[in-house]
Amino acid sequence: MGPHFNQDLDVCTTTMSVTCNGGGGGGVTSSQSDPECPSTSSTSVFPSMPWFGMDIGGTLSKLVYFEPKDITPDEANSEIETLKNIRKYLTKNKAYGSTGHRDTHLQMNDVQIGGRRGILHFIRFPTSEMSHFLELAKSKGMATLVTTVCATGGGAFKFEESFRKVST
Repeated sequence: MGPHFNQDLDVCTTTMSVTCNGGGGGGVTSSQSDPECPSTSSTSVFPSMPWFGMDIGGTLSKLVYFEPKDITPDEANSEIETLKNIRKYLTKNKAYGSTGHRDTHLQMNDVQIGGRRGILHFIRFPTSEMSHFLELAKSKGMATLVTTVCATGGGAFKFEESFRKVST
């Protein structure tokens, strides 16, 4: 099976160039690894927010969320309420239910991805709680906004059907 879940929800193995100018971490540059995924050059049109990626392991799942900090007044005015609520929920909490946690000590400030500046947030939860994560994502409206799920790890394949069901 190729990198796509279906026409509405894509899984992508492409990585973007990331530059960190703040505390915690250095610059990372990766090349495109999947010809069916969008190019990461500076002239590309990136998917609309929210941007996140996942590493779904056998025991632990990790979510990385990019919070843009260079939002223009026009973007802020046109941003839909669902996206504002997602951003607020992911960045204002340190715990999500009884098992999800945001690792604030890993947060990377002043990161540039695809020409946008922002903060990378790292959230982890037991993979055994994936069904709860997917329910939460659906209840918060993520499933209506996200068209691409970038995931790695054995669980990326294992939970493919679950991600499909949430997107429909």
